[in-house]
Amino acid sequence: MNNAAIFHTGFFIDQKTEDYRNILDTNLLAPAIFSREAVLSMKKRDAQGHIINISSIAGSHFDAIFVPIGLYGTTKSGMQGLSSELRHEIIQNKLNIKVTSINPGLVTTNMTNDLIKERAKQNICTYSLEAIDIAEAVIYVLETPERVEVPQITLIPHKSPFILSK
Repeated sequence: MNNAAIFHTGFFIDQKTEDYRNILDTNLLAPAIFSREAVLSMKKRDAQGHIINISSIAGSHFDAIFVPIGLYGTTKSGMQGLSSELRHEIIQNKLNIKVTSINPGLVTTNMTNDLIKERAKQNICTYSLEAIDIAEAVIYVLETPERVEVPQITLIPHKSPFILSK
């Protein structure tokens, strides 16, 4: 499972090249390397498996997000593309490996606490998911029968808009 991510609030144009490298390495390159190595290991052992990539709705809807998130949305879009490409290659190689991209909305984590607190100071009601919600989605896809593959799941907090705005 690929779940590591970093998030730099602020404008893309104001961030340093080092920030770009850190977020690209953590959010996209590391999951690509992990996925490759996991597939090669399962292929070598002729094993069944499941790769789960935790992405974000920012990967598919970041045109509608008006909170500055730098390269985060770009990397999560890349993560969704990685999941699709990986799934196609697995099918072409006739491997028994499933690939799922879980795309949550805002989740309360150490990474997002400051954003949520800042919005609260501005009297902006911000609903968020909890880590357990993502864990339950992972359990759901892992419990599907072998004949079923769930390529994507999108989760958002109940009663919240699909995306964050000002």
